[in-house]
Amino acid sequence: MHIESFYDECTSTLTHVVVDQVSRSCAVIDSVLDYDQDAGRFNTDGVDQVVRYIETNGLRNEWILETHIHADHISGAFYLQGKVGGKTAIGSRIKEVLKLWVPVFDLVDSVPLSGEQFDHLFEEGESFSIGELAACVWHTPGHTPACSMYHIEQ
Repeated sequence: MHIESFYDECTSTLTHVVVDQVSRSCAVIDSVLDYDQDAGRFNTDGVDQVVRYIETNGLRNEWILETHIHADHISGAFYLQGKVGGKTAIGSRIKEVLKLWVPVFDLVDSVPLSGEQFDHLFEEGESFSIGELAACVWHTPGHTPACSMYHIEQ
């Protein structure tokens, strides 16, 4: 396993690419769009670095994983999916957060409360793989009720 991390200065966040060096498969964790809160604008410069890394290294992206829903920055998951593929996924408790946030932000007509905007909602203890790497999901509520960690072998 190899992990390549990308620091985004605009949001002070890290995006991680977890690589199975045997199969050349990978997963991206917490991709972000560069967001200028004061200007109300975003760009894709940071997430485009992740795309270039995946393409330059001949990797096949399997997953775009979120550890939680982000109010402090904007996820690059759906942009990234259009560039390098992979299933979007987050912990199943996202539905609790959506029930709270969607009405507050007046998004009832555009954001489903079911979590169906993601390809997969992980349950506590659920296993999955990244190439030949075994992974498991741990729900770790704290920052939000939907926070999760991904334990990857090695």
